[in-house]
Amino acid sequence: MLLGSCFELIHSRELDFKVEQYKKILDEAERTLNKPAPSQDVIHGGLLALQSLLNHSEMVSLAVVLQPTFGRR
Repeated sequence: MLLGSCFELIHSRELDFKVEQYKKILDEAERTLNKPAPSQDVIHGGLLALQSLLNHSEMVSLAVVLQPTFGRR
């Protein structure tokens, strides 16, 4: 998967850069999935992006990225 290859490149970068990139992808996937009446393809793409984020991010970085997300809405 292309996004997975991008995460492989991000992996070697410093923590601040990783967190910034993970956050951008998480925000975009969340924005896409929160669209009114998204198509099945949009939902599938958003879920694939989230899966790739979970598979390739480090748990410490993921916790930093996700923490501000909780409680929003």
